[in-house]
Amino acid sequence: MPEFVRVPKNRIQEIAREAYANEFDSDRPRPTVRNLHPTMLVVGEGRIEIPYRGLMYELRPVSFEDGVRLMQVQRIVDEVAAGANSAEDARAYRDALKVVARMARLYLLPRGWLRRALWRLRLLPNPFKKATERELGVLLGFFW
Repeated sequence: MPEFVRVPKNRIQEIAREAYANEFDSDRPRPTVRNLHPTMLVVGEGRIEIPYRGLMYELRPVSFEDGVRLMQVQRIVDEVAAGANSAEDARAYRDALKVVARMARLYLLPRGWLRRALWRLRLLPNPFKKATERELGVLLGFFW
């Protein structure tokens, strides 16, 4: 059984003062946190969860090839947003959003063991097929 070490009260107060000074000292620049979610996933602490129409879905890691596909989809969406409005661009935009809906089915898993089991057995329909353009944009942002 581990032994507990008693820390003197004055040392606890000293540690608390140092922590307070480090947190609220305005003279020091504070480092910005970057890559928080990937780091948390590597250490097994964090899961990225996405709300969609009242249900929570867990985001699985996206493969490299699908990441490249999503980059192409993002490029098409950006081109359409920039003002390219021909019929061919509209078809490319529609196809790009269909890719996002298919990717969402592959990489988003519902929470709960029963729903997840039914999802993997493909007994639940793909809810992302009926997503609006805005909802697919939000999903693309989470994938991005």
